[in-house]
Amino acid sequence: MTESITNPLQNMGLCAYSKEQYGKFFLAFRNTEQDVFVITELAKVNGGPGVKYRIQLPQENKIRFKSSMLSKTKSYYSAKVEFEGCYHNGDGELVINMAVLRLFNLPEETSHAILRHPKFEQAHIQIPVHIRLEDDRVYLLLDSAYDLEVLDADKAYNCFFRVKKTAWACF
Repeated sequence: MTESITNPLQNMGLCAYSKEQYGKFFLAFRNTEQDVFVITELAKVNGGPGVKYRIQLPQENKIRFKSSMLSKTKSYYSAKVEFEGCYHNGDGELVINMAVLRLFNLPEETSHAILRHPKFEQAHIQIPVHIRLEDDRVYLLLDSAYDLEVLDADKAYNCFFRVKKTAWACF
């Protein structure tokens, strides 16, 4: 993650957590069952293997792209992403920043052409997270409107574990 004054999230008043602070956080998102969550240490994801995810976006947050004035707007709901940083506003609101690597449902060449297009402005997706303090850990629960799945076999990374948390069913 590059720290620069031109970072759009920092321009919006959000502050980036440093990589050292990630050691305190555990990223958690839903598995296929309602009360089972996939959990990983954020420091392992950020400083480690370069884990890639598939994200299914909610209807109101879809990625839109229009290449010219006369072209039709196209929408994309599913993308390949990777973790790029965690930001906060100082009032307890946090977002996870994910870099878009590929738009699914498109040929790979077309996806890369769109992502490199100068008019494409959504090269990153911000996902709101909820904070839960349990088990002497700080859990960052991804908003359930965003469907996240580990693409690469997490067995190779050895940094994910699944936990049944019935109290988190509302997230």
